[in-house]
Amino acid sequence: MARSLLRTHDGVEEFDEHLLHGTFRAIIESHLDSEAPYLRYYEQADLKRDLTFGAFSRAVRHVAKRLADRYGVAAGSTVPVIGGNRPETLLVYAATLYLDAAIVPINPAENAEFIRFVIDDVAPTVILHDPGFSLPSEAASLACEALGPSLWASDDSRESIEAWAADLPAADRRGLATIIYTSGTTGRSKGVRQTQGNWLINAEASRRLHAMDDGHVQMCVLPVFHVNGFGYSFIGCLYAGARLVLNRTLYPLGYWRIVRDEQVTHLSCVPSVLEVLTRSLRRPLKDPPPSVRYATSGAAPLSQRLVRRFIEQTGYRVVQVYGMSEATNFDLTQETDLSDADYDQVMFGRERTSAGTPVFGMDLAILRADGTLAEEGETGEVVMRGWAVAEGYHNFPEGTAEVFRADWLHSGDLGYYQWLRDRKYFYLVGRLKEMAKRYGESISLIDIDQRLADEPGFEDAVAVAFPNDAAGEEIGLYLVPNERTPDDAEAMHRLRAVFPAHRRPKIIMRGEVVPKTSTGKIKRRSLSGLFDAHRTTVFTE
Repeated sequence: MARSLLRTHDGVEEFDEHLLHGTFRAIIESHLDSEAPYLRYYEQADLKRDLTFGAFSRAVRHVAKRLADRYGVAAGSTVPVIGGNRPETLLVYAATLYLDAAIVPINPAENAEFIRFVIDDVAPTVILHDPGFSLPSEAASLACEALGPSLWASDDSRESIEAWAADLPAADRRGLATIIYTSGTTGRSKGVRQTQGNWLINAEASRRLHAMDDGHVQMCVLPVFHVNGFGYSFIGCLYAGARLVLNRTLYPLGYWRIVRDEQVTHLSCVPSVLEVLTRSLRRPLKDPPPSVRYATSGAAPLSQRLVRRFIEQTGYRVVQVYGMSEATNFDLTQETDLSDADYDQVMFGRERTSAGTPVFGMDLAILRADGTLAEEGETGEVVMRGWAVAEGYHNFPEGTAEVFRADWLHSGDLGYYQWLRDRKYFYLVGRLKEMAKRYGESISLIDIDQRLADEPGFEDAVAVAFPNDAAGEEIGLYLVPNERTPDDAEAMHRLRAVFPAHRRPKIIMRGEVVPKTSTGKIKRRSLSGLFDAHRTTVFTE
């Protein structure tokens, strides 16, 4: 039987020689006596906690011992953590990984049905949650603990902790580290199983890309229960010895003051955060903090309009990244040291921004429908393989077999690549499921969104595919109006001026808000039902 290439990079399976730290426990042990600053935590504009690497790492071991002694957490355990952006959340994340157990990060805003599903799926050893969080009644018989201030207190001496730690089984990077679930707005929710090795090699890729060291200061407003905040901010900064400025939420009024005071070098963002920051600045940022090198943006498509606005308002570049939970976190990124000419080429030289070139340890390609490799400029499915590819889906072998195949992880994204000097730069057209198949022709809904983003009054417009008896699928437009939005008749006139008939939305539905996930991805399919009344309509133009 032929060897699978799915988790190889350039044909090589092992990557230990490339790691600064071979296990998560080794990261914590390396920081125990460090007085270098690690974590600064803000609620709105107020600093609430300031921790060195040593203080955090010593607390991690105390909490790890407590979890082991009180609940029996050990290698093979699963620990759902229902927590937002708080130091206590990071503390129990780290303590769980120190024990070689697996974290199940959960958004505290998730509904009870989703949380019940996850708890039933993972059979938790203990559930850790934000203070005041109401667990579903089904969890009443399970071990639970709130993430309160008592986590930072311990009666154990350094000597007793050392003796306890010395008796732990050897740590193993091949062990399960996380099960991260999709929200499951349609269909079955899927829990992706990532190992410690997946997170460590992805952290190494981030370290190389962003030159992360003790001079790197990262501003994080993204939720740490998602892969971006978890991997780039939490794991990445601990791994590289970089400083993390953690925010409870995005607070635009205090954002730039914190950036200046903390001498932040890197802004971790998604498009919705960039949008809020640019809208909150009525004029270009006065005296932009000179420490900032650039902002990163992932999780959702990034429009050229938004990039231009952010650069005009702040003077900072945006570096687009792309990834998926099934391959841990970042898999593509724009290079951070591009010349002005090359940056303009990858951001503005084509009809959409480039998602970048493969990160260290990953290989990406474009496949045709027949499974053969596509040529430059030819659209097909984005596939990948490499050291960061996850184990598969938890308790879902059918889904694992469909996505994690012998030689490639199938992303479900459509795209193409273009050469820039000696690197392949990838461009995403949309999801296979974010295409409308109208009279047999596949039309990208994301392309429609991005084209309308430049039209006054259409800034919050979403193209939606809906079932139609005549066309198979038709295209509607969900529109959140603002002061510049015309009435429907004028809006349709404007659409005719922008799009050819076969790509033009045929009907407009208005709403109050664009539904999105916590990382800014549009819940497009949830809007399809708004157009049910037009299933039998025959649109003639």
